[in-house]
Amino acid sequence: MRTTIRFDHSVVVAVPVADVFAYTADFARAHEWRAEVVESTMSTPRMAAGTTLREVAVIARRKVVTLSRVAAFEPGHRFTFEHVQGMLPVSGEYRVEPHPDGAKLTYLLQVQLSNVWALAAPYLRRSGTKMIDTSLASLRDRLEQTHGA
Repeated sequence: MRTTIRFDHSVVVAVPVADVFAYTADFARAHEWRAEVVESTMSTPRMAAGTTLREVAVIARRKVVTLSRVAAFEPGHRFTFEHVQGMLPVSGEYRVEPHPDGAKLTYLLQVQLSNVWALAAPYLRRSGTKMIDTSLASLRDRLEQTHGA
């Protein structure tokens, strides 16, 4: 049994696009706003295609270490990533676009589930949605407070 979960979540941030992208692309700061991440590092000082991203997350009260590779990087606009080591095959994208109120950050995530994991798809879909929404709200709040929005 195989199934794919896709997440497509956005948040509008009352901050310039460049600032939203810079903060999002500084993966070493992901632990500041991503609810599940307790440690995050990058293999290079600045993100680029090929940069390795390492995160330690707490999922279901368990520490999970994941390594991802930045597959595509468009400065100021978007980057994509693919897990190269971790519990599940995951890929995703962060995209920042102009919005009348500042910037719109869209986070796309695709998770491949098989075997027992596929049976957990309904739970993972609900918990993933909550986790992503909480993280994006935290990013928005943090940036808007920093920029006095």
